[in-house]
Amino acid sequence: MISRTEGLTPAAIVKIVDTAALDVFREATQTGQQLELDTEHLLEAIERYGGEDRPTVEHWSWDSLILPDEIKAQLQQLQAVIENPESATCFGVDPPTGLLLAGPPGTGKTTVAKLLAAQARASFYPISAADVISKWVGDSERNIRQLFERARENRPSIVFIDEIDAIAGRRGESQGVHDSHVNQLLAEIDGVSGQRGVFVIGATNRPDQLDPALLRGGRLSRTIFLGLPDEPGRLAMLRLHTARMPTVGVRFEELAAATEGFSPADLKSLAQEAALAAMARTKPEEQAPAVRHEDFVEAVERLEAGRTREPDTNYA
Repeated sequence: MISRTEGLTPAAIVKIVDTAALDVFREATQTGQQLELDTEHLLEAIERYGGEDRPTVEHWSWDSLILPDEIKAQLQQLQAVIENPESATCFGVDPPTGLLLAGPPGTGKTTVAKLLAAQARASFYPISAADVISKWVGDSERNIRQLFERARENRPSIVFIDEIDAIAGRRGESQGVHDSHVNQLLAEIDGVSGQRGVFVIGATNRPDQLDPALLRGGRLSRTIFLGLPDEPGRLAMLRLHTARMPTVGVRFEELAAATEGFSPADLKSLAQEAALAAMARTKPEEQAPAVRHEDFVEAVERLEAGRTREPDTNYA
């Protein structure tokens, strides 16, 4: 049990003991039995401690994600280590500290991080450059420090840094202020290295822009690339996003073949656009709503036009 409390402050340990004692008191009051505080009660209190700021991902599980089997297996392996860091120490190594999710925009990096936190019953702290970077000297470093302090207080926890290249780009290529908050981030990650309960996930579509020190061993030492889905993957995603939709005569195989290059986010938007097209087409006197194949074709054309249209920079 001592290993389960590694890195906890004295105040946190006192809180765990008080929680366990209160549980024993309530149970004794309800049953009329004379009970003693034992190891089982303490372990239950430790299990409930931390993980308070958990993400909301509806009722999703790993089966809800359309990912290659090998990537899903890696993520489930990480979940097991986050839940039970001792499983790594049994093999003579420290539990991993972090993970880099790389891939084009819209490939589900944020969803993967949220689901990993939910399945591991961990607190979840998502941030981006806008949440951290400040024009005032010292503010960015303080924001990063406070973020990790909160993550340590609510372990097990996952810190998710979206577009991490905007926070931890290569040092020496910009002003020294930028270098200082990169140094602070590296120091905080080093501070949780080898400890239990804090895991860092970075997401980027530009991994080449990251400071190399961030990817060395003991930091974000593992990289998982989330690419664009293949045709079977697109078909599965279309079926997933339309599972509750009143589709009539939709030829999903044709749509999967016609959407090469679409990201998971694009496919979700496609389903929403098709539903909106059906709503606009449906007359008030029609009783049963229906989303037809032509609605999806119209949605594909609209999305492709938006993807290829040149941005208009003439605002005069």
